Amino acid sequence: MAVNIPGIIAIVVFYLMVLGTGIWASFKAKREQKKSGAKEMEMAVLGNRSISLVLGVFTMTASWVGGGYILGTAEMAYNSSMGFIFTFTMIMSYFTTFILCGLLFAKPMREINVSPC
Repeated sequence: MAVNIPGIIAIVVFYLMVLGTGIWASFKAKREQKKSGAKEMEMAVLGNRSISLVLGVFTMTASWVGGGYILGTAEMAYNSSMGFIFTFTMIMSYFTTFILCGLLFAKPMREINVSPC
């Protein structure tokens, strides 16, 4: 089996470009953090940007439930044997979990400064 030299060169160049972009972005983020006075976590998570409540809710939902849940819910709603009742019950279960976690755990975790990572 022959080694594909142009392919290896292309892969090496690609990885070097990705590495260079990462190093450049790191320096740029550090400069922006010093300019804005943002905390390290704000820079890592939000890039020193604010997000709206709606976008935050959708992001949190997508992070918690994942694509499998979303596709499964759509399939359950379409399937006539399971129907809307099971789908509604599952959605309300997740909704209740979000509310309870927010009410019970968010404030204590913020008070003791628990890192999400």
